[in-house]
Amino acid sequence: SHSVRAALLHPVVWLLAFLAFAFQTGSYGLQFWTPQIVKSWSGLDPLGVGLVTAIPYLAAAVGMVLIGRSSDRSGERFFHIAVPSLVGALGFIAAAFVISPVLGVLALTVAAVGDMGTRGPFWSLPTRFLTAAASAGGIALINTVGSLGGFVGPFAVGLVKDATGLYAGGLLLMALLLTLGAVVAVGLRKRDELKPITESGH
Repeated sequence: SHSVRAALLHPVVWLLAFLAFAFQTGSYGLQFWTPQIVKSWSGLDPLGVGLVTAIPYLAAAVGMVLIGRSSDRSGERFFHIAVPSLVGALGFIAAAFVISPVLGVLALTVAAVGDMGTRGPFWSLPTRFLTAAASAGGIALINTVGSLGGFVGPFAVGLVKDATGLYAGGLLLMALLLTLGAVVAVGLRKRDELKPITESGH
């Protein structure tokens, strides 16, 4: 029980939880609002919107495999999180300002590949830092905080859309979170050189 308590109070676990939150906010915000964004750009009928909306996720599926494979081959995790995070942030920023349907879908595709491409490398990190019972408690906390992004992402984009009539503010918020995620991932690389969090909490 002491190791679980140590994990729940350790700053590294909360940094990992923030990463999960940032990524989930981006992916759920994207998932919930992409059809409406695409429709606002293109004026397509529901079938057309559905087909176009599939493009970012098809690309993201390929990106997740390629990024995960590259991370496994090299054994490097942190830059395989930071770089896709920045790529995703750039995609969200571009999507916030473009008005062309083609460029808009391309921007959303970049955002989806970057955001979702972090998943494989990220979920290798908790057990890299946590041992024994600390792993169970820490992963539970990380998952719980990350799940909040499933609410915050869609809600934030909708809230800004209602206030401004535009999707840009919500997209920029997700870009900011991914940028902060990249910074945190690089910072965790230094912590990786230390011993794992064990029963002592160090």
